[in-house]
Amino acid sequence: MSKITIYLLFVLVALVLVVIVPSFFGEDDNKKKKFSQLKSKDIDLLPDEVLESAVCQWLFAKIDSKGTTEVPIIMALPKPCTYFYSVYVVTEEIFNGGFSQMYINNTRFFSRSAMEGFYSMGANDACQIMEKANKIYQEYIKDDDSIIRLAGICEIKELEELTTQFTQCEDIKNLSQFIIKYIRDNKDFFGD
Repeated sequence: MSKITIYLLFVLVALVLVVIVPSFFGEDDNKKKKFSQLKSKDIDLLPDEVLESAVCQWLFAKIDSKGTTEVPIIMALPKPCTYFYSVYVVTEEIFNGGFSQMYINNTRFFSRSAMEGFYSMGANDACQIMEKANKIYQEYIKDDDSIIRLAGICEIKELEELTTQFTQCEDIKNLSQFIIKYIRDNKDFFGD
């Protein structure tokens, strides 16, 4: 390669890094900023492909960056918002590490409202699995939910089986459809 070719390649790479990449990320930041200011009247205008993400970004914008106020803020929102958020974070946590991990982490505070959310969305099989897992958790902790006690929850085989059932459940495979319908049916609660 000649020095001119190398120089032109260097200039091209620099141009991409300085001009194109920042504008790409800027658009994403603008979308996030736009959705953090979501209005209820905008729900009907959003296509299904972005609706779930828009509502997620709107809800996550309500929480401080450290997550220290997550539980009280989400629980103070109208039920449809609490249900949506709970279903979202609990499902993510179960897919990430199973029911055991979900109960060990702070996501456990959303397990009951996630169960109610699945029911409210019509995802009855997911609701029943969640209900069984919640009963096992409640029986396990009784009056002691200390970190040391919670760590032992990983050894409960029934929770492993329920994790497999949950991740393979048809309701979960079609969860986005349930969520989109739920948001549209309850659009007055989503957005400021």
